[in-house]
Amino acid sequence: MTIAQQLEQKGRVEGRKEGWEEGIHEGIQEGIQFGKQRAKRAAAYSMLQHGFDYDVVMKITGMNVEELVSLDS
Repeated sequence: MTIAQQLEQKGRVEGRKEGWEEGIHEGIQEGIQFGKQRAKRAAAYSMLQHGFDYDVVMKITGMNVEELVSLDS
């Protein structure tokens, strides 16, 4: 194997490792965001079930009326 081929192979291995690490990081971030969104929806649903006004729930959660309506679906 030539030096150029060795360097090319090393570059591919390093590139795969970088890509894998970046993918893991992105996956973790997406999971965190999903969890936050799910918790916010659960809290909003609970508030609505306990008679909170839509305006109050929207102010607390930052959700809009369409998102709140979709909780009942």
